[in-house]
Amino acid sequence: MSSEGGFNSVDEIGTVFDKKISQIRTNMEYRQMNDESARELRSIEGDVSELKGVFKEIRDEIKSGEEQLVELQSLLKKLEVLNQKLDHMQQNLPPAILQEKETESKSANNDKKQAAPQTKPSKEHARLQCITVDEFKTVPDYMKGRIKYDQVNKFVADFNVSVEGKYKALCMPRKEMKPADLKAYQKLKSQENADTKGLYFVTADDLKEYGKLKLDKTTNNLLTILRHCKKMKEIRGPSTIVRYTILS
Repeated sequence: MSSEGGFNSVDEIGTVFDKKISQIRTNMEYRQMNDESARELRSIEGDVSELKGVFKEIRDEIKSGEEQLVELQSLLKKLEVLNQKLDHMQQNLPPAILQEKETESKSANNDKKQAAPQTKPSKEHARLQCITVDEFKTVPDYMKGRIKYDQVNKFVADFNVSVEGKYKALCMPRKEMKPADLKAYQKLKSQENADTKGLYFVTADDLKEYGKLKLDKTTNNLLTILRHCKKMKEIRGPSTIVRYTILS
């Protein structure tokens, strides 16, 4: 530890202090002091006063360090509590959010691997947005039935898998297409019309083909809930085709 008196450690201060005390005791053995001894004693007195000041500085620094240690220990406890809360939040994320992240990661890796030019500019496809708890509360009971909030967003994640699969097929370079790929491409292109320009959509066949979704009463109810929450709309015709279109 450094101080204004030029001392580098407490031990060094103690050594100097002991030496000064020894000198005082030696001079005190003689009652009759000459002028030189008196000057030396006064010098020693000044040194002792300086040492006392150094000791006071050391005590103050130790006290300040103890106070900082208490503050740091308190801060550490708060950080531990915050870390526990973050762990709890991470372990209890809704399944739909986790699946969305996984899908996005896979999509990003596929985009990096695909070096050949595409028939369409590379861009992120539109995604169906998850509904919030407040939005779910606005859905009438007759429309929800036994469907739970988490079930809706799980379906949203599966819906987005279908969208990703469909538009990946549409973006495949023509020279890499096999006959089955070309047939699927032509079928998907035939679903587009003037009403779908600039929009992203899937049909019932796309949900089964790319999302492996089972189209039953529950699926229809889930689609109805998403329409009610204005996450998607239907574009019908010609014939019986229904396009489940994402709303931004």
